[in-house]
Amino acid sequence: MSELARLLPADRQVLLVLMHLKREVSNTEIKERFGFTVPKSVRDRLRERGLIQVRRERERSGPYFHELTDPGWRQGAFEAAAGPPKGAERSHRIESTVLADYAGFLERSGIKVAEVYAAATNNTATDDTAAGTTLVDKLRAAYAELAEPGEYVDLAALRAAVGGDHAEVDRALLDLDDQAGVSLIPEANRKSLTDAQRAASLRVGGEDKHLLAITAP
Repeated sequence: MSELARLLPADRQVLLVLMHLKREVSNTEIKERFGFTVPKSVRDRLRERGLIQVRRERERSGPYFHELTDPGWRQGAFEAAAGPPKGAERSHRIESTVLADYAGFLERSGIKVAEVYAAATNNTATDDTAAGTTLVDKLRAAYAELAEPGEYVDLAALRAAVGGDHAEVDRALLDLDDQAGVSLIPEANRKSLTDAQRAASLRVGGEDKHLLAITAP
């Protein structure tokens, strides 16, 4: 990542917040959760560098929504690993130094930052689970919502639809793959994969699988 340049502190804060939230998020929600909104100057700089996508709910009066692009995820990983910038105040220096320790560990372990944030945070049992609906059942139901029988669905979209713990969904996908009429395949064009799609892949037989199809009910 040596070709990347450090962001201004305000820009860096926004990028890290969007990494944490790992989805499109409005200024309203950022204000509620972190106590600030993304100012126009920061928004414009990040958008011009291709690090975020921005839309507005209503053309003139609605809130702005922000989401990281693939270059934004790469920049965020770089910022996390880079340590404190020159002249940073004490608390910022400490936090950035510790964050860089974690980022270095991830890199040595072969784990991308996007993989950390691909794991869903909701591990609580749902009413459906208590009633006997398994995660495999949820995967089948989500697939039926996303595609016609036999069509391939991106695992990132499937994981987003069912939620849950990343490792638990891995196990459910493996169980589903053992059933008749289920096919897991890799994406042929690996260069087209986003960081989120790579993070959502499932390792089967020494190969990363990115797409799933179900032909049998």
